[in-house]
Amino acid sequence: MIRIVKAICMGEDGTFLCLNPKRNGQICAFPGTERRDDESDYDALERLLTGFFDKELAVGSKLCRTECRHDGQKYVIDSFLCYPDKHGETLQDGRALAWLNTSEMAQYQGDPHDQKAIDKVTFPTFGKSIYKTKKAVHNHALDAVGMRLGEIDADNTKNPNNKGYPGNVVEQVWFEHPADNISAPDFPEAGVELKVTPIDYKQAEDHMEYKAGERLVLNIINYRDEHNVSFEESSFWNKNRFLEVIHYLRRNITQKGLEEDRRKYQIKYANLFALDDLDEPDFPEEGLVQFSDTHMARIRQDWNTIHTLIAENRAHELTESLTTTLGTCTKGTSDYRYTTQANGAHAKSRAFCFKQGFMTTILQEYILKKEQSQSLIRDAGMLSNRSVEDIILDYFRPYEHQTMQRIAEHFDLVWQSNKAPKNLAYMLVRRMLNLNGADIGSGSDDDYTNLNAEELGNGQVRVKTITLFHGKPQENFKVQAIPSFKELAAEDWEDSRLYEHLESQRFLLLVFDNENADKDDKNPMGMRFLGAKFWSVPAADLDGDIKSVWEEDVNKIRNGVELEYRGKRVHNNFVKASSGRILHLRPDAGKSQYCAPYRTTEMKDGKTKHVTMNNARQLPVPAKWTNRPLDKLHLYADDYMTKQAWWLNMDYMFQQIQELL
Repeated sequence: MIRIVKAICMGEDGTFLCLNPKRNGQICAFPGTERRDDESDYDALERLLTGFFDKELAVGSKLCRTECRHDGQKYVIDSFLCYPDKHGETLQDGRALAWLNTSEMAQYQGDPHDQKAIDKVTFPTFGKSIYKTKKAVHNHALDAVGMRLGEIDADNTKNPNNKGYPGNVVEQVWFEHPADNISAPDFPEAGVELKVTPIDYKQAEDHMEYKAGERLVLNIINYRDEHNVSFEESSFWNKNRFLEVIHYLRRNITQKGLEEDRRKYQIKYANLFALDDLDEPDFPEEGLVQFSDTHMARIRQDWNTIHTLIAENRAHELTESLTTTLGTCTKGTSDYRYTTQANGAHAKSRAFCFKQGFMTTILQEYILKKEQSQSLIRDAGMLSNRSVEDIILDYFRPYEHQTMQRIAEHFDLVWQSNKAPKNLAYMLVRRMLNLNGADIGSGSDDDYTNLNAEELGNGQVRVKTITLFHGKPQENFKVQAIPSFKELAAEDWEDSRLYEHLESQRFLLLVFDNENADKDDKNPMGMRFLGAKFWSVPAADLDGDIKSVWEEDVNKIRNGVELEYRGKRVHNNFVKASSGRILHLRPDAGKSQYCAPYRTTEMKDGKTKHVTMNNARQLPVPAKWTNRPLDKLHLYADDYMTKQAWWLNMDYMFQQIQELL
């Protein structure tokens, strides 16, 4: 099969680029080329139209497909709308061209292979958008607020089982806009890009809590075109300066395991996100989200971080976890998951995105008008020559290498008993960051989610402590619990929960050294704060050993994990922490369990209490037992094992903090 791509180029004056009919046997045809094996459709179109664009060819939707046979060979011809920004009279191969309006095209016989495309572009309403202003786009979006997706798509033209159903319904049905991947905004006359994104929610004591359901995926990055541009020249800025963002209510996160009917998702909000100054004075103020100077400075900094790697031909080192507001998420499936950089090296195909935590901040601060968290950036001017992370680390630097006792005394922090509070580290971190709020918490890393700091909130950065003992690592680093072995076994690596978490999560590591005689002694006089560091898992480790361990252990679960009863304990064949690998599985429960949940009794404070033992999860395939106690088969079942979590090995994490020692 031979694949041909055709460029249906439309000029601003409504003319179309054709092979010159006077040089083409009085036949009206569109320029095209055979797509090479190593090319995407986009690459072939850029090669065909070399010289007709400056930095990046704007390619729109696929207009049509034609199939034919010639001399026993099958040809597939795909025609794409293109928007060149330069005019020319010849292609690179010397074929003569002419820009013709639809009346002029009608004077010539149409090429049979192009007749579908000719019929479409000569239709009277082709290319005539009714959304010529930002206000027009926004008003139509507002009309959908309160409607369910099934009401909008009353004729059931879209498949609700498709993950992209919400976007397809709003874009293609409500706005009657074709699906495309054009580098210009969806509504070029208005300069507006349309986006549809979910909100998840839960009922709090006296109010409803909303959070962003996912990241907001923006435009695909062309590493070659993005290689040598400024922020203002970038595809991100060209495509996303003005975003009409439609939020829909997706799910109540407290109701797990329920089947969802996407047709019942309800449009909740419609707002214009303005990253630039708005040029329409009559645009309704209540529907405008004008990003603050601080947020724009953070977006620009994140873009610079991303662009630096692209410019240095290091796009293969990109992960979403490198940044906190504007990120790069993986994009594409199977053969199209990789693309080429300017130097020809391969890298994962990625798109710009607003990260999920940042989307929650936007939702709460701009749309819900919720009381803002305290910002660690006093004013946007601080970001003119310093990064957000450097500014945050400055809060910790005066206290490096001081004991927790001395830091507590600095803040006049005292406690009544001889024993320091379990959440002392949290209390000190809050004071070092000069944050308001109460000293709540139990002494676990979960406490840090309560820090009232905008830059660390909403999952943008996960704060974790690492405690050494006399300068040596003592603790593995928990990264993610496994709620279901069955769901885990059904995952592929790049679509897995672990990959999603480590690929996107930025960490703030707070490192302490226990200098007391006993590692269980947490006397603050012997607990020294070594410093803080922002960190994320490097791409090479994520795609290397972490992926390898994940695939090994998940395959064991798929094929039947091996369990051996030995020494009154159950051992498994998962990769061990002692193996020297980066990742391992270990139990995520205080008590082991190898059977379905059951009721039992236990003594607590001298009283007998009824409790439910629920520390095991069902396996997708029966386990392979060795030496199972025959008299306790009810406690050692085939299809259950103690719930597990993924951990990064302590020696690996020790290497990540060497500069703080």
